[in-house]
Amino acid sequence: MVFKQLTLEGIDMKNDVIVVYSNNDDVMTRAFDEMRDDRRGCNLTFIHIDELADCIKLSPWPKVLEAQWGDLPDLFNGAFVFNRVFSLDGTEIRHTLNDWRCDERWFHVRLNQLLAKAGTLAHDTGVQGASRTLLPLNTQWFYVGNAQSTFKVPDFSYGFAREQPDLSRLTSPFQKSIWSISDWKVERNLSPAEENWHRFYVERPRGTPVVGYYLEDEVNIIFPSKEIHVDIASLKLLTQTVRDKFHSLLGEILFYVEDDGSYRYYAFSPFLASAANDPLFAKKFCSWIQKRFEANG
Repeated sequence: MVFKQLTLEGIDMKNDVIVVYSNNDDVMTRAFDEMRDDRRGCNLTFIHIDELADCIKLSPWPKVLEAQWGDLPDLFNGAFVFNRVFSLDGTEIRHTLNDWRCDERWFHVRLNQLLAKAGTLAHDTGVQGASRTLLPLNTQWFYVGNAQSTFKVPDFSYGFAREQPDLSRLTSPFQKSIWSISDWKVERNLSPAEENWHRFYVERPRGTPVVGYYLEDEVNIIFPSKEIHVDIASLKLLTQTVRDKFHSLLGEILFYVEDDGSYRYYAFSPFLASAANDPLFAKKFCSWIQKRFEANG
């Protein structure tokens, strides 16, 4: 198989780097593309999951889906792998699995045969809910709230099945998708099923929103509305918690600085949508990854 390859100059590293992605506009592919002007040599391979379509086929139970990866395990062995397969939406793989009436989780199981070969994996594997990188909001809040005390987590109420949630302790509740990491004023991604089943209500945020995006130990801040003081030491402790609990070497965090100066964590995202709007993101990413490989020899 032949995949898109670049000689990345500006990163001097012994390890191969592989980006496996499903979204053609993924911030990681754009960042690597912008880095090509720096010259010093590295093996970088891009693999869109649709390029793997010929490697999979239906199989009788218990395999269900079989993957014939050829020499790909050798390519992945010991590599630094950015697993950017967060959704199969809009891919040919999704259409193929639908035609086969095959649950997409089987594809992730087979893809993990390759990802498990990585020396370093930037994000956890699997589908939404199974991947620790793609957890629902209430589970995120459970982990973050129990792991540290500086950042509070939102109050919420959940109604099992068609049960009406108890909103008596919420002062400004609004219904939200448990999967939606954006839309903190009015939820725009509420599916018909979620609107009437397992309803999830959250206390509407108060204060000033802040996005902190991290590249391992390096933290950067974006102010969506106005600039406000943020204690960097506290934010670094939060990013360490998020990185460890959600198995993501890089990502971004939404939190609010409330009127009394306290902090409240709202969501983690591996998509880096806000970071993508930082004109210096590609440069910062290049600097981070170069330092990482220099430190590791």
